[in-house]
This record gives sequence, C-alpha cells and structure tokens, in this order.
Amino acid sequence: MTTAVQLSSRLWQLKMNLVNCYLLNTKDGLLLLDTVTPNSIFRSGWPMQP
Repeated sequence: MTTAVQLSSRLWQLKMNLVNCYLLNTKDGLLLLDTVTPNSIFRSGWPMQP
C-alpha cells in the first residue's frame, strides 16, 4: 500500500512497503527522489563515498 503525505506546497513523501520516496514539484517539472530503504546501500555491497 502506498500513502502520500504532503510536507509542503511543493513536496510530497511517498511511503511504500519497502521504499521511501519524495516527489518535488520544481519549476522544470516533477522530481522523484528515491531515498532507498535504511542500510540497503551497505547490504548491496555498493561502496559509499564521503
């Protein structure tokens, strides 16, 4: 199930089962930001750069 929470007039948080995304309405159109699941970057083995 997906829920959408409006955080400001241009920003929405999309909550899904295992995914957390934000949808931002910019002057150029919509921007979808995928924040991934917590710690998934480490489980996949992808190196995180500072």
